[in-house]
Amino acid sequence: MAKRTYTTIEVAEKLLVSRETLYVWLREGKIPAPKQIRLGKKTQYLWTDVDIEAAKKFKLRGGRA
Repeated sequence: MAKRTYTTIEVAEKLLVSRETLYVWLREGKIPAPKQIRLGKKTQYLWTDVDIEAAKKFKLRGGRA
């Protein structure tokens, strides 16, 4: 059975942050990067429940590593 995956927009909505905030956290290494797939010239993140939980914990710590 395949794990449910979420888009970056869905994760941002769940965490009540902007999509850009998630990208900043990823770029700065504040949260672990979820699996990525290439769709043409674009990269799509495939967030799992584990990835979302890690981002949620980071946010609850006040955005501090």
